[in-house]
Amino acid sequence: MVNRVLRQKNIQFMFLFGFFLRDLYQQLKCEHEKFLRKQLKNSKVTVYRGQIMSKTEIEKLKDSIDNIVTSSFMSTTFDPAMSEIYLGTSMPDDELQSILFEIELNLAEKSFPYADISTISWFPSESETLLMPGLEFKMTENSIYYNVERKIWLAKLELVSDTIEKEDDRMLEGFGERRKMRYYIDLLMETLTDFCSATASLIETVFNHLMELFPREKWILAVKMSCLAQYNIDRDFNYTLALPNWDEALKYWFEYQDDEELNVNIAIGRIYYDI
Repeated sequence: MVNRVLRQKNIQFMFLFGFFLRDLYQQLKCEHEKFLRKQLKNSKVTVYRGQIMSKTEIEKLKDSIDNIVTSSFMSTTFDPAMSEIYLGTSMPDDELQSILFEIELNLAEKSFPYADISTISWFPSESETLLMPGLEFKMTENSIYYNVERKIWLAKLELVSDTIEKEDDRMLEGFGERRKMRYYIDLLMETLTDFCSATASLIETVFNHLMELFPREKWILAVKMSCLAQYNIDRDFNYTLALPNWDEALKYWFEYQDDEELNVNIAIGRIYYDI
C-alpha cells in the first residue's frame, strides 16, 4: 500500500502515511549505521532483486540514458538464489519478462539509507536488505542483457553518490531547525511549481497539511501564497490572479522580518522582483 502511494506520487496519501514513513526512515537510518559498522572491512556489497516486468518496461530500461532513481521502498537480498525463487523463465518475446537486478552498493558513497533488516524481519532466512526511496543508480551501456542459458534478463546497477544531499548538508551546516525547515519548504515549493506540474488544488492540500503539522509556523502561509502566485503565472498566465497572492505572501513575510533565524528578506526581495 505504501509503495503504491509512493509510485503514484499521491501527495494526499503520503501525508496520511507521514508518521509511518518518518518512523520507518528513522529506523532504517539507525540500521544503516549499524550495517556500515559491520561492513568496515568491505568497501562494497552486492544485493539482488528478482522482478517480473513487462516487455515494454524492459525496453525502456534498455534505452534509458539517465540514472535510475527508486520511487518506492525496494526489497533486496544478499542471496542471489533467494531472489530467483519466484522468477521463472521467459522468452524475449513474452509479454511478461523475468529480470534479476544485481545491485552494487558502494559503502563509501553518501546516500539515502539502506540496511540489512534480517535481524528485525519476520523472515530472517531471506537475508533481506531494504533500500529507501530516492536512491540513485547508474547503468552502463551493456548493464542489461538477456541471458540465453538462464532465460532471464540480467541488469547491473551501481549506487551513485547523493551529491544533492552533500550540498544540502554543507549549505545547512550551523542552521537552526526552523531555518532548515524553511529551506526544505522552499525546495518543496520549487518542486511543486517547476517539476511536477502541481494543480492549485494540490498546492492547497500540501500546504494545508503542513500548517496542520506545524501550526505555530505561520510563515508557511507566505510560501503557500507565493507558490499559488507562481502557479497563476506559469499555468494560467494570469497576473491579475497572481498579484493578490503575492500581496498575501508579503503580508505574512513582513510579520517575520525581525526573525533572524528565518532570514525572510531574500523571500521578500524575490517577490518584489517577480512583481
